[in-house]
Amino acid sequence: MAEPIFYVDRSDIQEGKLAEVRELMRELASFVEDREPQLIAYRFYIDESESVMTVVAIHPDSASMELHMEVGGPRFRALGEFIRLRSIDVYEHDNAEKRSA
Repeated sequence: MAEPIFYVDRSDIQEGKLAEVRELMRELASFVEDREPQLIAYRFYIDESESVMTVVAIHPDSASMELHMEVGGPRFRALGEFIRLRSIDVYEHDNAEKRSA
């Protein structure tokens, strides 16, 4: 059995765009939940300062992560005008090292 893959991204929220980010992320989370039942978890968090968003996804395997990128790609791009991506980290059990993109 494959080990889960943990995906974590962090983004700065553009000034004055918090409401839009919250709404788009709620819609995205619902979209993902409806279309990707294989996902173990898909959550987003906004820090206390309301300026940084963290997205955490736990995939059962690499095929799930590939499907997620394919299915959600257009919706991810829609967030682009409201955030600035800081980092993407992917963690796999088989490769205990952190991989950043």
